[in-house]
Amino acid sequence: MGALQWQFNDTHVPWYDLQQTAIHYAAFYVMNGLAPDMSQPGPGNPGWVPPGVSGCFVGCPQPLPGPNQRRLAWCLYGSNSFDTNPNGAMEFRSSYYPAQNAADCKQPKGTVCPGGQNYFWNRLNHQPVGKNDPFWDYSKVTGCAADPDTPWDTVDVEIWVEDPPNSRSWNFLGRVGASEDYGGTCQINGKNYGRYRKFKLSLPSKYRIGSWSFRFRVWDTWPSKNSPEGFYEWVALR
Repeated sequence: MGALQWQFNDTHVPWYDLQQTAIHYAAFYVMNGLAPDMSQPGPGNPGWVPPGVSGCFVGCPQPLPGPNQRRLAWCLYGSNSFDTNPNGAMEFRSSYYPAQNAADCKQPKGTVCPGGQNYFWNRLNHQPVGKNDPFWDYSKVTGCAADPDTPWDTVDVEIWVEDPPNSRSWNFLGRVGASEDYGGTCQINGKNYGRYRKFKLSLPSKYRIGSWSFRFRVWDTWPSKNSPEGFYEWVALR
């Protein structure tokens, strides 16, 4: 940043320009966790401020120190580069703009500040996905599962059995991580979630014979691991 040279076929911006536009100030605040989330519940009362950070200006708008006094919500004290916003990635512009791939990963927040010129786009929280394999081997249940928001993370799968049958009473069998080699690509609803997404649970001898209903629940990993608002559940009859 700030050097006149090529990188990835994109010329860097001179440091003088970054100073004049106050972009380097904005970068400093974001990198140090000094940019509060104003989208929830609204201006003057941010929905989230990184722990250990205080002295926040959240009016619409507030001046940002710099030659041109660019305007941005910002905080004065502390630093936090590790805790992530549970509302997801945040974008704040001074005018309306069409976000790219909005249907896949972003959610328009509309008018946040007076005047209708400020928009937030928060990352969507997709529901986790999963499927069970055909019951060829009665000694175990297997399948694959993933969280579209964090496809590189291992999701946890809980498995129950309806016992007695048709009683609507579910007996918990166990909780396993979907991280084993699936022996191929884990594809769910036409999307590829990689190879190491298999879950497997060995069954007690009682459930290795006869017909049983199994309930599967895949837990979310984002915005917080195992958050109750994020899980996917289905029932399969063997």
